[in-house]
Amino acid sequence: INLTKYQANNVDEKQKLNEIIENIQFILKNKNQTQISIIGESDCYGKKSDAYSHQRALFIKDIFVKNNINEKSIVIKIKPCVILTSKENLDNKNVKFRLQ
Repeated sequence: INLTKYQANNVDEKQKLNEIIENIQFILKNKNQTQISIIGESDCYGKKSDAYSHQRALFIKDIFVKNNINEKSIVIKIKPCVILTSKENLDNKNVKFRLQ
């Protein structure tokens, strides 16, 4: 999910997140010990990029919890920046998901 687009009310991103939530709800209902990793990503523009990645993941976690996904099954992670970039790239401000 591209959070920048989602927060700008992009219909495709909203629909994509709704589908992800429905799929996760289905999987959790049918498997007892599934863990969801929510992984915040960044364009690595600026020193606070990792903190912003974490905030993105927390934002999505709140949406999951509001949609009756058990908070205990959610783990927040980030893809840390190794090298900072000199240009902002909104397309890289994403949140990804992994089921375990």
